[in-house]
Amino acid sequence: MKTKFTKISLLGLSIVLASACASSSLRDEKAQKMVSGPTILNPQINSPVVNLNRDLKPSQNPEIIADIKDLTSDIDKVIVRITAADRSDPNMKFLRAPLEIAMSHRAGTTWFAKLSDEDLQKLAVNGQNLNYQISIFARNGHQAISSQTLPETLIVRTQPYMG
Repeated sequence: MKTKFTKISLLGLSIVLASACASSSLRDEKAQKMVSGPTILNPQINSPVVNLNRDLKPSQNPEIIADIKDLTSDIDKVIVRITAADRSDPNMKFLRAPLEIAMSHRAGTTWFAKLSDEDLQKLAVNGQNLNYQISIFARNGHQAISSQTLPETLIVRTQPYMG
């Protein structure tokens, strides 16, 4: 009798555990979908080469554009992060932290940022051609973050100042 009761108890316990594991995996899958970050599509820069004159004024201020989609949550914040493409270059020691620029929502899923004269001056070194890597970071309402690096680099060229 005791053996029969033990077998029935073990069978009942295994059914309970199996259903708990199944519901737990469904819950984990649903939670993973909820916390996945936004999708960043088609990031691009309209002018990857910027020439600065002797007064460090650009001929054109580049714009960075991307489509950012998230079907589970609103987009909370989007930034452009600019870092040295070659961190071993001695000319890049001045850029200890990345330059970050907030992106603005243009329409639909399109976000953009325009580098100002001041931003470009921070990236310039007199008489040097410097390469920068551009990444976009997007955060949704669930605080999930995604990033995408642009395929092209930003090149900031300056003429030597001779007084």
